[in-house]
Amino acid sequence: MRLRVQSSATDESKSYDLPDGAEVVLGRSAQVDVPVADEPCLSRRHVVMRAQRTNLDVKRIPDSSNPVVFRGQPVDSFTMHPGEFFVIGRTTFHLERAASVADASPSQVGEPSPEQTYTMEMDEVRSRSGSGDRLRLLDLMELPVVLRTKTRSEFFVYACGALRMAAGADWVQLLMNEETGWIVLAEDAHTDQAFDKPVSARLVKNAIEESPKPVTYCWRAAAGSADFDATAHEGVDWAICCAMPVPGEPHVLFYLAGASEGAGGKHGIGRVAGSDMTLRDTARLVGLVSDMVGRAIAMQKLESWQSRLGQFFSDKVVSEILGSDPEKALEPRRTDATVMFFDIGGFSLRSEQNLNRIIEFTKERRTVLNAMAAAVIAHDGVIIAYVGDGMLGCWNVPRPMDDHAEKACLAALDMADWMRRE
Repeated sequence: MRLRVQSSATDESKSYDLPDGAEVVLGRSAQVDVPVADEPCLSRRHVVMRAQRTNLDVKRIPDSSNPVVFRGQPVDSFTMHPGEFFVIGRTTFHLERAASVADASPSQVGEPSPEQTYTMEMDEVRSRSGSGDRLRLLDLMELPVVLRTKTRSEFFVYACGALRMAAGADWVQLLMNEETGWIVLAEDAHTDQAFDKPVSARLVKNAIEESPKPVTYCWRAAAGSADFDATAHEGVDWAICCAMPVPGEPHVLFYLAGASEGAGGKHGIGRVAGSDMTLRDTARLVGLVSDMVGRAIAMQKLESWQSRLGQFFSDKVVSEILGSDPEKALEPRRTDATVMFFDIGGFSLRSEQNLNRIIEFTKERRTVLNAMAAAVIAHDGVIIAYVGDGMLGCWNVPRPMDDHAEKACLAALDMADWMRRE
């Protein structure tokens, strides 16, 4: 088991392995097993956890000051499964199951060879034919809207549930590929009872290689045979995996598994149990949803980058950075540049002599710096740094320009004009 700590304040995450059967303490103190120093709502010792084989028992320490929220309710003790999460303050704690995908050959992972496999080409995924996914897509089209109104973790849980019900699968997991294997970000199943959900490492590896195409594996025992070794596990004879490329992040994969009824179809693939869809229909649906989710996440990341970069760069420069390779565009280089130093004269001394008006002065400083930054950005400059009541603007980086000194002078004139008017 692994606990991933996601802070909404800093948008950073960190993972901790949870030894099976061991008692683990979470809190703000540096002496606990899972320290989270940047969450002010955490007590020094806030929660005691114990990992079991398939779940995690969580208990709030009575002396802790703030509630633990699980499934939308404050609770003192609960049991959670991989794919679920709890919240304390502005920090979310996700439970994940780690597994290995490296060198996934049948002998290494102990899984049976599929009787049938096929990878669907993207032109077939996007084709307008097919009877099984029309009405279901009407509901799934709401996914981008859900992404805007919920956290990424809540969105993943919602997407798994929507896809499982639309596809008629026994269970759906959302996996993230990492160098050491994959982790479970979210999951949804046809029953609330805990049960093993074995994942075909070979299928995951194949789907990553074929990304963004959906890959289907079918395991089928001979007619009349009770040999469950011919299938992935008892009660399941098919699985579909589709890897979504997300800019700047490891692949995220939808993994579905279930049972089929009868035979037939272009590849001899039967219908999904409890559904009017064939597995080929289901693979198309998984491919479409994966493409939709991947694009929605990429757009959200793009909007986030635009918002952050917009504080330091003009719209023109932001568009050029995001329209190329951002790492290459922002990598250090030697060049001639024009640098402007701006400082509010006498601000520090006035603040020290009038501490009772410090809030008023702070608002004044923010207003002035915002106006000065706007003048720099309007003339294609970038903000290098804010230092107290001053800032540094720069021209000719990261975007080269021949008239950088002239643009800096024009920005300075606008700044002086604003100061005179205000």
